[in-house]
Amino acid sequence: MRRAFISNVGVMMALNLLIKPFWVLGIDRTVQNILGPETYGMYYNLVAFTLILSVILEFGINNYTSSQIAKYPEKAPQFFAATFSLKILYSLTYLVITILSALLFNYNGSRLYLLMVIAFTQVMSFFNMYFRSNVSGLHFFKTDSVLSIIDRVLMIVFCSAMIWGNVFPLTLESYIYAQTLSYTVAALCSFLIVKSKIRKISFVFDKEILIQIFKSTYPYALLAFIMMAYTRVDSILLRQLLPDGDYQNGIYSQGYRLLDAGNMMIALIAVILLPLFSRMLQQKENVSKLVDLCVGLMIVPSLIICSVCIVFRVEVMNLLYHHSTDLSVNVFAITMISFISFSFMYVFGTLLTANGSLHLLNKLAFIALVLNVLLNIILIPVYKSLGAAYAALITQGFIAFSNTYFAYTLDELQFNRPLFVRICLYTISILIISMLLKYYIFSWFLAVVVSLSLATVLLFTFKIFNLKLSLELLINKLNT
Repeated sequence: MRRAFISNVGVMMALNLLIKPFWVLGIDRTVQNILGPETYGMYYNLVAFTLILSVILEFGINNYTSSQIAKYPEKAPQFFAATFSLKILYSLTYLVITILSALLFNYNGSRLYLLMVIAFTQVMSFFNMYFRSNVSGLHFFKTDSVLSIIDRVLMIVFCSAMIWGNVFPLTLESYIYAQTLSYTVAALCSFLIVKSKIRKISFVFDKEILIQIFKSTYPYALLAFIMMAYTRVDSILLRQLLPDGDYQNGIYSQGYRLLDAGNMMIALIAVILLPLFSRMLQQKENVSKLVDLCVGLMIVPSLIICSVCIVFRVEVMNLLYHHSTDLSVNVFAITMISFISFSFMYVFGTLLTANGSLHLLNKLAFIALVLNVLLNIILIPVYKSLGAAYAALITQGFIAFSNTYFAYTLDELQFNRPLFVRICLYTISILIISMLLKYYIFSWFLAVVVSLSLATVLLFTFKIFNLKLSLELLINKLNT
């Protein structure tokens, strides 16, 4: 079982590292360049709106299904019948609430129609994840790994056909339809796999299971909703507060491109961390060494990427986008600093989640939501998308600091002061090196390569990362 888990983690990370960065930096970026900042900004706003309420679609069902089927595989048909009925109910509720909310925020005409299509796409996406939770619960790990990338593979195929094959013209509508088709096909594939494993499928509305799921998962669902709100409400407010809200959303989304790609990578590691932290805390083990490992795997790389992106922000944005402006360059620099905060949250927020500190995390998230909304209302009318970037930076900084502070109040975690000092000196060194290389090397691309190479070497010089010991610790914990 442990070998299967480790193998599944490896396969899933390899497939995601192969597909998702290409999707974010290759396909989606190209689509944004073709559509332009205003049209893509409208799309970015619509997606943000549909995501804020997406917690209704899941509400703990996936985790419940996966864990229960793993414990009682012989009862898989009964669990599927009950949870699938709930899934349909939640999906209908989500669609109704999303459409009513859109009308309340003056979404109408083609904008409302596209929002409805995207909302349906979200339903298909979450159904795909639900079916996959059944597959993983039955311990078909490699099958789940393949299913996890079907939607992106299909999107790459469809968008490549439109962008380079000229099979269909690439418009916002065709791009959204391609997404809907991709997620629908992916959900259908996952359903067929589940059907082949469970075989007998029926539909039963079980009130007791509904109550059981709600009681055990509502703190997690509430946290997910608040976090989604304070990370997506800025896009809504940009449209509501500015006459050129779609254009500003387009600029804002440019700044988030590399941040999204980076978050995808560290999120893959965070998925492994939660069960590791949970088991160690339950057994009263000291988690300090594992946290120090996570600092090397997640936080330090974010410092490297952030430093290089800030120094070479103009060159990077000109490389990525046809419509790069001084505003988009500044937004990009500010949002990349948030990458450091996200990496802290993925480490220490995951540790607090594993500790069961949901009440604390919900309080912090609510404070962050209020703070984010107030900052956006104050800053957006003055600084536009740059104001939203500043608001996000302050909000994420608050979450990172508070999660880290409260994590270090746990008895099982001790603060490694020497490591912290070395990391600060290391970051300063990387910034100085990158600025010097930018000044003395004619080719900025070569300067970036040299900066990243020296940053890797300095990891070991400053004794921040010991690859051998890190791998040994990680493998040991996965096999425990």
